[in-house]
Order: sequence, then C-alpha cells, then structure tokens
Amino acid sequence: MKSAKLILFTSVGALLFWSCSGTAEAPEVESSFIEITGKQFTTDGMSLGRIENKEFESIVKSTGTIEPVAGGTALAGTPLSGIIRSILCRNGQYVSKNQPLLTVSGTEVIDIQKDYAEAAARYHRLSIEYERAKALFKESVTSEKDFVETESSFKSALAVYTAAKLKVKALGFEAEQIESGNFYDYFQIKSPLDGYVSGLDASIGQYIDPQTVVAGITDPGKVQLKLSVFSGDVASLKVGQTVRFKPADAPVAGTARISAVGVSVDEDTRTILCYADIDNPQNSHVVSGDYIEAEIVTVAEMSNALPTAAILKTEAGYAVLVLKKQEKGNYFFKKSEINTGRQSNGYTEVMGDLPEGQILTAGAYNVAL
Repeated sequence: MKSAKLILFTSVGALLFWSCSGTAEAPEVESSFIEITGKQFTTDGMSLGRIENKEFESIVKSTGTIEPVAGGTALAGTPLSGIIRSILCRNGQYVSKNQPLLTVSGTEVIDIQKDYAEAAARYHRLSIEYERAKALFKESVTSEKDFVETESSFKSALAVYTAAKLKVKALGFEAEQIESGNFYDYFQIKSPLDGYVSGLDASIGQYIDPQTVVAGITDPGKVQLKLSVFSGDVASLKVGQTVRFKPADAPVAGTARISAVGVSVDEDTRTILCYADIDNPQNSHVVSGDYIEAEIVTVAEMSNALPTAAILKTEAGYAVLVLKKQEKGNYFFKKSEINTGRQSNGYTEVMGDLPEGQILTAGAYNVAL
C-alpha cells in the first residue's frame, strides 16, 4: 500500500514538474521576439537596412544682411550743375560700366567748352611765340628778360589749356571738335560700374548740382554676407568655413565662405560681426540689403548612423529592432537599446555599442514594443 502511494505521488510529482517546466520555457522563447507577419511588413511599407556611415555637422545659427564689398557699389552724380534733359534708365535695370543714365544741359555745359576753346586758342598762339622767342634768344637777337617773359606766359597758358582739356574729356567730349568751334549742348551722366540701378529719383527738367546723387549702382557679383554671431559661438568660427544662407522670406538658399571673423562685441546685442564671401553671387539671386538667415558649418565629420525613422522612443531611452530570423514569411525581431547623437538630413547618429545585423529601418513606428 505504501509502495502504491509512493508510486502515485512520484508519478504526479513528475507530471507536475514536466508540466511546470513546459509552461516556463514556452513564454521565454516566444516573448523574446517581436513577430511581424509578411503581410504587415508589406502593407506598412517596412524595409531592412544596416548601420551606415554618414556626415554630421555642428552648426552655428546666425542672422545678417547682404551688403556690397568695397568697390561693389557706386553713386552716380553730375560734375556740373544743369537741367535733366532725358532719363535713359530705370530702377532695377542692369547697366554696363560707362552706359549713359541721364543727359544734362545748361549754361555751365556751354561755359566749360567756351573756356576750353579760349584756352586752346591762347595756348596755340603762345606756343608759336615761345618757339620764335626761343630761336631768337639762341641767336642772341632778343634779351633774356624778354625770353623769360614769353616762356612764363607760354607755360601759364599750357597749364590752363591742360586743365580745361581734362575737364571736357571728363564730360565725354571730343576736345578737337570743341577746338574747331563745334560745341555740345548736353553731356551724359554715365554708370561708374556694371550693376543694377537703384534709388533713381529724377524728373526731366529737374535742376541738379554736383551735390545731387541721381542713382546708385550695385554690382551683384561684388556682395558679401554680414553676419551677427553671438560672442559665445565665435570661438568655433574659422576663415574658410561653409555658410548656408537664404533670404528670410525665400526658399532659395545659397552658400558662402567665412572671410573674416570679428573681434569686437556690440554691447547692445552681444554679437560680433563676421563676413562671408558668397559662392557664385550672380547665380544666387541675392539682393543687396536683404535680411538673411544663416547656418555656419563649424564641424563636418563621418559617423555611424541610421535613418531616424528606424529609432523608437522607449521608457529607458531609444531602441531599434534587429532582425533575428525569418520563418514561414514572418519576421522575428529583437529590441536593442542604443545611444543616439546628432541628427542631419533624416539620419540620427548612433553612438557606443552598435547593433549587428539587419535593422528595421522603415515602418518601425507601427510596431508596439
């Protein structure tokens, strides 16, 4: 009887042991994987990938303006007072160097030509007298005093003639034509450089004088960025670093290179002015005076990365799903904790220990951890 009971208890105990052992192992195997069916994988647009090597940047953000460099802008004015006779350009128009912008007429235009014609006539007359006096003095026919007086008058006439000739040439006139008595009744105000016209505010019949600025000309190929950078960020800036910029209200972006880093802090804004040369300014559609937003790339280096869509937020931090096996068209993943770093262009830097194997890089947001 005791033997029977012992056998019975032994059998029941063994049965319970194997039963408990079976229920303990099964969940461990199954719960260690996250299963995704082949249908869900396709429907949710999932895909697999591996750790990649991508470039990551450290940037300094700033704002600023587009400004002309020295010699990139000029003001057009008149050397003489007069009345605007015609206007040959308009604001926003591209003009070439020495292209006429306006014509001006008036009494001063006539007077300067009259003065030149008189100076030329006197010079030519005294030039002949001087050559004659020089020959007579050489032959001791005339006195030294008479020769010196003639020479002095000639040199004075030469100075007046030369100055008057420079004035008429500065107006674009042909000196020989004026000497022959053919006067111009107007002169042209010409563009001092290639560029776009701005600030033109003139009317036909308007009186202008040498203090009047009739227009501004800006060469689009001679502009730069003036950037306001916080003093705490300036230490990371160096000449030659890349700058990405765009006008505040425009989607079009351009690039530039740091050309100068300031050292003086503006007490009001606590910023330092830095400058950058624009790459291909003619093709960047930049306008002088525009406000811009900029990113200065201070560091650019390669690092391990994954698409940001592959990274899941967990209670402990961040994780990815690593493929462990495929059976009957289904996918079995394991969660792997990772450390993340910088983000750039849809990728996130993966730091520290790296997960091995294929990773769910798209569609992971639909998986419940």
